[in-house]
Amino acid sequence: MKIKKIVLKNGETRYRSSVFLGKNELTDKDVKKTITAKTEKELIRKVNTAIVKFERHGSMNDFNAKTFGDFFKLWFESHKPNIKDSSIHYISSMFNLHVLPILENLNIKKITPIFMQNIVNGWADTGKDISSWFIYTKLVFEFARRMRQIEYNPMSDILMPKKHIKENQKDKSWSKEQLLAFFNFINDKKNLSSKFDNLTFITAIHLIAYTGLRIGEAKALNWADVDFKNKTLQVTKTLSRAGKDFIISTPKTRTSIRSIYLDDYTIKVLKNYLNQQRRHLLKIGTNSNKILFTNDGSSYMSAATLRKFKNLQIKAGLPVITIHGLRHTHTSISLEAGASIKEVQNRLGHANSSITLDIYTHVNQNKLKQTGEIFADFIKSS
Repeated sequence: MKIKKIVLKNGETRYRSSVFLGKNELTDKDVKKTITAKTEKELIRKVNTAIVKFERHGSMNDFNAKTFGDFFKLWFESHKPNIKDSSIHYISSMFNLHVLPILENLNIKKITPIFMQNIVNGWADTGKDISSWFIYTKLVFEFARRMRQIEYNPMSDILMPKKHIKENQKDKSWSKEQLLAFFNFINDKKNLSSKFDNLTFITAIHLIAYTGLRIGEAKALNWADVDFKNKTLQVTKTLSRAGKDFIISTPKTRTSIRSIYLDDYTIKVLKNYLNQQRRHLLKIGTNSNKILFTNDGSSYMSAATLRKFKNLQIKAGLPVITIHGLRHTHTSISLEAGASIKEVQNRLGHANSSITLDIYTHVNQNKLKQTGEIFADFIKSS
């Protein structure tokens, strides 16, 4: 222990030392404390007292947590090392937008189940998917209970309201005819000019529609992921945002890492785009084209490039879907064409076949009705 002798302005002497007390059990961070005394003997006594006090009371003594916001900070610090940067950003944003404005300054011991039931009911009325808000808020309360600061988790027995997701928030999809109509529209130079940014957009939309890629997976692609000889695409990473920064990380599930077969037409589209990209990059003074979807050789495809998707659908007179809806479109058309559930599941990187079936069921209600009629007609004819 280093002791520093200090002479005050009035001539008096003080002794000071920065002492390591131990590790914070919740955050795994070092806990240090600066102690000052009039004499070296008193300083040593204070240091020993501080060490004993920390060993007895640990991190809860070091952090006097009372409010929900206090416990959120403690829980989040202990949770961060186990999750990806993109998840850290998502959880932080979710709490700051939807949870902390209501709960942050409330004494956690005084929050009751009926209070939380009303909060959750209010969340449900927004029409948004609140499942993650519910789960993570409950985890913070459970953390406080495990730390023996509350006796009961006020969210343990409350009821989760039925989803009130508005119709326009669902990921709709297109039929085969609608998909072809959109490509015919955007490939017409009268509707979309031939500037390179538009070619990047057309190629990205094509690849997503013909492979069922997630948007983050498409954005993260490099040309090294495309095997023109064997006509395959390796999906090993995804791109997400954390504030103003982009983060490349492995996909969320093991099954999302996959190899996708590319049809001859898609190979032709990608080769044409590669040649045009090389010319464009040389024109602007660079020959770096590691990233597949880039307009300058170094930055990933921007939100502005994809933002035109909605306006073009409206101009083409088609039902408006999200870019993720193209993934649903791929699922639906593949199954209608005769691909097996297992084949489509592997192609999309779904963890299990039920996810694939759920999408097909969601977007093909009319087909399912027709199946029922076919069955009934067959019975009548026998």
